[in-house]
Amino acid sequence: MASWRQRVLGLIPDGHRDRDLARTPSLGPLALQATAAVGAALAGAVGLYLLLAWLLGVDPRSDPATATGDQQRLLADLVKIALGLAAGVGASVALIIGYQRARVEEAGSHRDDRRLFSSRYQDAADLLGHDKAAVRLAGVYAMSRLADDWSEQRQQCIDVLCAYLRLPYDPAGGDAGEREVRLTVVRLIGAHLQPSATRPWHGHDLDFTGAVFDGGDFSGAVFSGGVRFAGAVFAGSPVDFTGAEFADGTVDFTGARFSEGSLNFRAARFTGSTVRFTDVQFASGVLSFRRAHFAAGTVNFSGRSFLLDKSRDTTFCGSLVNFARANFAGGRVDFRHTKFTAGSVGFLSATFSGSIVDFTGAVFAGTTVNFRGARFTGGEVNLSQAKLPANGKPPRDLPAAAGRFLTLPDWLNR
Repeated sequence: MASWRQRVLGLIPDGHRDRDLARTPSLGPLALQATAAVGAALAGAVGLYLLLAWLLGVDPRSDPATATGDQQRLLADLVKIALGLAAGVGASVALIIGYQRARVEEAGSHRDDRRLFSSRYQDAADLLGHDKAAVRLAGVYAMSRLADDWSEQRQQCIDVLCAYLRLPYDPAGGDAGEREVRLTVVRLIGAHLQPSATRPWHGHDLDFTGAVFDGGDFSGAVFSGGVRFAGAVFAGSPVDFTGAEFADGTVDFTGARFSEGSLNFRAARFTGSTVRFTDVQFASGVLSFRRAHFAAGTVNFSGRSFLLDKSRDTTFCGSLVNFARANFAGGRVDFRHTKFTAGSVGFLSATFSGSIVDFTGAVFAGTTVNFRGARFTGGEVNLSQAKLPANGKPPRDLPAAAGRFLTLPDWLNR
């Protein structure tokens, strides 16, 4: 943790430090402004008085004692008008000076706030780099609260929390305190992505590249920014995305590794995101999409190392789901009772070499499901109990006849 503080403080952009040191806007010499304003008001009053006198045909130099009654009344009215103008100009000048003073006070307050936030940031960074897990846990909460309060640099605070998860970590090391700190980071991020969050972090980027996850709860979260799990390691306890919604942005699991860990996307909704599971590697574990709903966007499972998936009761009704060149080499891939109603699901050039892939009760109602170039060299792919409604679309480019590793439904060649 020795270099942690330097790494975290380096996340603050230089432009922010420059703004933090900016001078408060100058109000200027107040006496000079007031004198100029009074002079302008008097000059305007005199000018208006002379102009009105000229327009009305009244000699402004005439002696009021020798003027007629009408002339006296006109002169009095002219004086009132001129004095009213002077008062209006003076009031306007007072408003302008008051506005300038308010701006100066606001700028000073904002500068003080930034200075306070910067101090809180440094304090939280120090806590996160402490040797004791309890102190680091306090730092996690401090950084989370700062992200809530400091909207200008919220992304930077989130980046720090994600960076903590990217630090080296060995789940088998038995450090219960460190595991609790990491689970708290995940829990706080997940809580801020809830639809009901009072200060949500929706739309911000989350970078978990290469992070090690030993459990975590993102259930119910709404992901609408960029989320990177590329190269992440899932070991031990499951990471839960139950009921999560992927509404926008990109969620990238490219090259993720599963060593006894698992991801649960039960009842998750994919309504606009691009989700990549390219080249994920399974030593063991479960990737579950039971009752998930794919309505839009793209989900890509392509790659040479895709080994295990559970998608029972899933609905595909508009997304592009790609298993191209996936290698189903072991475990059970469960598409039972899945509804293919729209969109496209592609198994192009996929290899079924060891998995049990079960389509029992699956309904091919409208989705284009394509097996072009797929190879069936091991395991078992069971389509015999799949269903085809009257207006449904049968899977395309399957072998014309069943084989040792493939069973087909009776309706396929009708």
